[in-house]
Amino acid sequence: MVGEEGIVLRRDGTSAWVRVMRSKACQGCRQSDCCGASLLEQDRFIEILADNAAGAEEGERVSLECSPAVIAKTSLLLYFLPIFVMVLAALAGFDIGTRTSLDPVLVSALSGFSGLAVALLAARTLGKRIVLKGDFRPRIQSIKDASSHRNPWDSNPENPSM
Repeated sequence: MVGEEGIVLRRDGTSAWVRVMRSKACQGCRQSDCCGASLLEQDRFIEILADNAAGAEEGERVSLECSPAVIAKTSLLLYFLPIFVMVLAALAGFDIGTRTSLDPVLVSALSGFSGLAVALLAARTLGKRIVLKGDFRPRIQSIKDASSHRNPWDSNPENPSM
């Protein structure tokens, strides 16, 4: 199980919106101080809709878990599907270009990029439906700190709002 910690922002029936600190993709890289990729990261936090299996309340610090199978399925949907469709569209475009008087390379490139755009839109739409259905949501496994309702990531303790 892949785990993360966050703060419950609000409950929504059997689910909850949790604010999680975004982990840095470059955290393990020795060159992370030099390349400036971390400067592109605008927001340090993201909001995630999670199944509230632990019954956490607003403001509680919780532990989220997501199964490796869900991560693998999500990766296939978001990465493999668009690339696969792009390659198929490029091959089809090349075939069309060779059968007509058009430049096969140009038709192949245009078809490939068009296929990629359509596949990315389809993956996004499909991903939203799957998340709303609940199949790919992380679960709130446990409440880490039930006594404190203050956000530990809030830099101003006088203002508990995020």
